[in-house]
Amino acid sequence: MAAGYRFIDHTADVEFIAEGRGMSSAFRNSFLAFANTMSDAGKVARSKAPRVLISVEEEEGTLEDLLWAMLQDILSISDADGVVPYAAKSVKVWESGGSYRLKATVYAKHPAPSASRFDVKGVTRYNLEVKRSKTGFTANVVLDV
Repeated sequence: MAAGYRFIDHTADVEFIAEGRGMSSAFRNSFLAFANTMSDAGKVARSKAPRVLISVEEEEGTLEDLLWAMLQDILSISDADGVVPYAAKSVKVWESGGSYRLKATVYAKHPAPSASRFDVKGVTRYNLEVKRSKTGFTANVVLDV
């Protein structure tokens, strides 16, 4: 898993597993899989369209709820602004007082049609899981396309 994530077969939607040595890197790799589901992130990054920053801050009781909220917020903002996310500037996740917090800033651009892949309609809670692994953290996510 050189990219930090891999896609797995799913009958109707897109499912991926992302890994990272810490919570932040697992969430960052989840974002990258999400972004590469929507478009060819490399093509979007190379386009001459102006770059837009999307920032989200979340606090949730579980890592699953936090991951869901991050991805769903980025999707909602990008849909409203007509842009697609393509790279993470920063993703920070930490535990605080019995809950989990996140601050993330990602880059987005207006996409060229040739960069589009899937129209992601939402982040599902089906099979959503974030857990510790031998090497750090693993996240499983299913996207409704």
